[in-house]
Amino acid sequence: FLDTQAKADRRAKLLQKEFVKNHQRIQADVLYGPHYDIGQTIRVIDAQNNIADNFFCEALSSTSPGSISLELARYPS
Repeated sequence: FLDTQAKADRRAKLLQKEFVKNHQRIQADVLYGPHYDIGQTIRVIDAQNNIADNFFCEALSSTSPGSISLELARYPS
Protein backbone atom coordinates (compact mmCIF):
# COMPACT_ATOMS: atom_id res chain seq x y z
CA PHE A 1 0.00 0.00 0.00
CA LEU A 2 1.12 3.53 -0.68
CA ASP A 3 0.04 4.87 2.69
CA THR A 4 2.89 7.33 3.22
CA GLN A 5 4.49 9.98 1.03
CA ALA A 6 7.88 8.23 1.28
CA LYS A 7 6.41 4.99 -0.10
CA ALA A 8 4.65 6.87 -2.89
CA ASP A 9 7.87 8.71 -3.81
CA ARG A 10 9.89 5.48 -3.86
CA ARG A 11 7.28 3.76 -6.06
CA ALA A 12 7.20 6.73 -8.45
CA LYS A 13 10.99 6.67 -8.84
CA LEU A 14 10.94 2.94 -9.62
CA LEU A 15 8.19 3.42 -12.21
CA GLN A 16 10.04 6.33 -13.79
CA LYS A 17 13.09 4.12 -14.37
CA GLU A 18 10.90 1.68 -16.29
CA PHE A 19 9.29 4.36 -18.45
CA VAL A 20 12.58 5.87 -19.63
CA LYS A 21 14.17 2.57 -20.71
CA ASN A 22 14.77 2.06 -24.41
CA HIS A 23 11.87 -0.24 -25.30
CA GLN A 24 12.05 -1.85 -28.71
CA ARG A 25 8.62 -2.00 -30.36
CA ILE A 26 7.57 -3.80 -33.51
CA GLN A 27 4.32 -4.36 -35.38
CA ALA A 28 3.75 -7.64 -37.23
CA ASP A 29 0.92 -8.84 -39.45
CA VAL A 30 0.49 -12.60 -39.11
CA LEU A 31 -2.04 -15.27 -39.98
CA TYR A 32 -4.85 -15.62 -37.46
CA GLY A 33 -4.24 -18.04 -34.63
CA PRO A 34 -6.47 -18.58 -31.60
CA HIS A 35 -3.36 -18.97 -29.41
CA TYR A 36 -2.32 -15.28 -29.71
CA ASP A 37 -3.29 -13.30 -26.63
CA ILE A 38 -2.45 -9.98 -24.99
CA GLY A 39 0.15 -10.41 -22.26
CA GLN A 40 1.73 -13.41 -23.92
CA THR A 41 5.46 -13.71 -24.57
CA ILE A 42 6.16 -14.41 -28.24
CA ARG A 43 9.48 -15.53 -29.73
CA VAL A 44 10.36 -13.35 -32.73
CA ILE A 45 12.97 -14.56 -35.21
CA ASP A 46 13.70 -12.22 -38.12
CA ALA A 47 16.94 -12.91 -39.99
CA GLN A 48 16.53 -9.86 -42.22
CA ASN A 49 16.51 -7.41 -39.29
CA ASN A 50 18.79 -9.55 -37.09
CA ILE A 51 16.17 -10.08 -34.36
CA ALA A 52 15.90 -13.26 -32.30
CA ASP A 53 14.33 -12.42 -28.96
CA ASN A 54 11.23 -12.70 -26.79
CA PHE A 55 8.66 -9.93 -27.15
CA PHE A 56 5.62 -9.08 -25.03
CA CYS A 57 2.29 -8.85 -26.88
CA GLU A 58 0.77 -5.49 -25.95
CA ALA A 59 -2.12 -5.33 -28.43
CA LEU A 60 -3.70 -7.26 -31.26
CA SER A 61 -6.26 -6.28 -33.82
CA SER A 62 -7.97 -7.80 -36.83
CA THR A 63 -6.65 -6.32 -40.07
CA SER A 64 -8.43 -8.50 -42.62
CA PRO A 65 -10.16 -11.88 -42.68
CA GLY A 66 -7.61 -14.51 -41.73
CA SER A 67 -4.91 -12.19 -40.39
CA ILE A 68 -4.20 -10.13 -37.29
CA SER A 69 -1.83 -7.33 -36.39
CA LEU A 70 0.35 -7.79 -33.30
CA GLU A 71 1.96 -4.92 -31.42
CA LEU A 72 4.99 -6.30 -29.64
CA ALA A 73 7.50 -4.76 -27.25
CA ARG A 74 10.83 -5.92 -25.87
CA TYR A 75 11.62 -4.62 -22.41
CA PRO A 76 15.29 -4.72 -21.46
CA SER A 77 16.13 -5.94 -18.00
